[in-house]
Amino acid sequence: MDSTNYISILLEYAQKQRQISDIKFEEVGTEGPDHLKTFTLRVVIKGHAYPNGVGKNKKEAKQNAAKHALAGMMETTEQKDKHALAGVTKTTEQKDKHALAGVTETTEQKDKHALTGVTETTEQKDASVSCPPSPAPSPAPPVRAVISQPNYVCWLNEHSQKNKLSLKALEETRVGPNNASQCCRYVVGEKEYPEGFGNTKKEAKEEAAMQVYLELCGSSQTTGTADENCNGATGKPKEELDPKVVVLSEKVEHMNMSPEQDVPERYSFITTEETNFIGILNHYCQKTKRFPDFKLVEKSGPSHDPQFVYKVLIDQREYPNGLGKTAKQAKQQAAQLAWSALQEQSDWNSQVSCRSTVSEDGGLSSLAPSSTW
Repeated sequence: MDSTNYISILLEYAQKQRQISDIKFEEVGTEGPDHLKTFTLRVVIKGHAYPNGVGKNKKEAKQNAAKHALAGMMETTEQKDKHALAGVTKTTEQKDKHALAGVTETTEQKDKHALTGVTETTEQKDASVSCPPSPAPSPAPPVRAVISQPNYVCWLNEHSQKNKLSLKALEETRVGPNNASQCCRYVVGEKEYPEGFGNTKKEAKEEAAMQVYLELCGSSQTTGTADENCNGATGKPKEELDPKVVVLSEKVEHMNMSPEQDVPERYSFITTEETNFIGILNHYCQKTKRFPDFKLVEKSGPSHDPQFVYKVLIDQREYPNGLGKTAKQAKQQAAQLAWSALQEQSDWNSQVSCRSTVSEDGGLSSLAPSSTW
C-alpha cells in the first residue's frame, strides 16, 4: 500500500501556487453494502473538479483524490510553462525583426529634424523666462489610530491556554437586567464566574468574559499585559470597578486597532465566514497535552506590502510554512496546514478533534466532535 501523504503534498504545492484557500474536498457518494462499502471523493479548485478518488474508507478515498488532483495541477503547470517558453521565443524573434527597421527609420528622422530642432531650441531659450520652483507639497497628516474596547473573550481564551485551564461557556436565553435576553457565564478550571447579560450572544459572552477579567485582574493598576496584571479577585461591585476599566482598557494587550481612514481589505480581521484554525489547533493541543509554538520564519517585502512566513512547532516537530500579508494571516495558514497534517498522523486522536469558527462575538463558537476522513 502506498504510504505517501498526498494530502500534505497537495497542500504544500497549492501553497506555492497561491491556491491553498481554493481547495475543497467534496464527497461524491458511497456504494456497496454496509460491510463492504466503497467511498468516492474529489478535489475541487475554483470550480474545477479533478478525477474522483475511491477507497475502502473516507481517508483512503481522500488520499486518492488528492493524488489525482496533484497530478492534474502539475500537468497544467507543465503545459503553461511549455506555452510560455514558445511565446517568449516568438516574441523575441518579432522584436529582433522590427528592431533593425526601427533603428534605420529613427536615424533618418533624427537627421532630418536635427538642424531645425537646434534653431528652435535656441530661440525658445532666449525668449523663456525663468519660473520660480513650485513649493514642495505639505506632508499628509498622519493617520491616527482609534483604540476600541478591549476584547475580553480573546484575552480569556489565551489566559486559559497559557495557564493550561479548561474553559467552558454556559449560554442560555432568559430575561436579565435592562430586558437583556441572552445570558452567559464561564467556567474556568473548576471555578464558575458571575453571569453576563446582553441583547446578543456576542454582548453576553463579552460581558461574562469581562466579569472573569475583573475578578482576576480588576485590582491591578500597573502597566503590562492582562496576564501580568492578574493578582487575584477583588470582590468589589461592578459600579466601583467601571472607572478602572477605562484605564485598564489602554493596557490590555488584546485590543482592536482601526484607522479612521479606510483600511485596505487585506489588513482586515478574519470575517465570520473564515475558520479559526489557531483556535482549533490550540484546543486540540490543550486536550492532548501538547504545546503549539508559532515561529516567524521570514519577513520580506516593502513596509507597505510585507510578506510574513510562519511555521508551527508541536513538541519540537515542524509543520509546513504559512504565508500571509499580515502575521495573523500567516499564522492562520500555518495552523491550517498543521491541522491537516495532524489528522493524517498515526497518533491522531479523533475523540477530541473539533471544528471551530469565528462566531459573531469574535470568540470561539461551540466546539463539536468531527469525524476523520
